[in-house]
Amino acid sequence: MKANKEALITRNYIQFCYTCQKAHECTTEKQCMACWVEKGMMPAEFLEAEETKRLLREYAL
Repeated sequence: MKANKEALITRNYIQFCYTCQKAHECTTEKQCMACWVEKGMMPAEFLEAEETKRLLREYAL
């Protein structure tokens, strides 16, 4: 799953962000992923999984 996610992120950066007129507005990977989900370029499950991981890490501390 992680390799698939990394490949998807890399592909999207190259394919969509490089030519995007608003690329300068996305300063984090999370902002880029939200943009891709909004535009239908990435499944929303990836964002939900990242949020779950973050919450679990915070809970563990």
